[in-house]
Amino acid sequence: MAEKKTILVVEDEESIAKSYLKHFHDLGWEVVIAIDGEDALEKLKNVTPDLILLDLILPKMHGFEFLSQIKQDEKLKNLPVIILSNLSSSRNKDKAVALGAEKYFVKTEVTIGDIVEMVQEHFR
Repeated sequence: MAEKKTILVVEDEESIAKSYLKHFHDLGWEVVIAIDGEDALEKLKNVTPDLILLDLILPKMHGFEFLSQIKQDEKLKNLPVIILSNLSSSRNKDKAVALGAEKYFVKTEVTIGDIVEMVQEHFR
């Protein structure tokens, strides 16, 4: 049996977060949900995920600020981060990659199924 994966989902829209939770739990993975960047930083004190799915438009702390902070932290900087956002401009995509995101997806261009497949591919 493969080792259980842990995914930190940073998403303020409850319905989207719950959908990720259900799909990833169905695969036997652990899912930790944070509703904003501050909440995510707090959760990272107790959990080391195998992957972070990060929305950008968040209350309290924007996704770019969160990404910047973890990439400057010695213990967290190597965590893979995939952006899932409604911000579709190439400027935002370039900024995310420059800050250390592995991939960037526009939510309206992918389904939950696409995301689950992409995460499974990431772990192969």
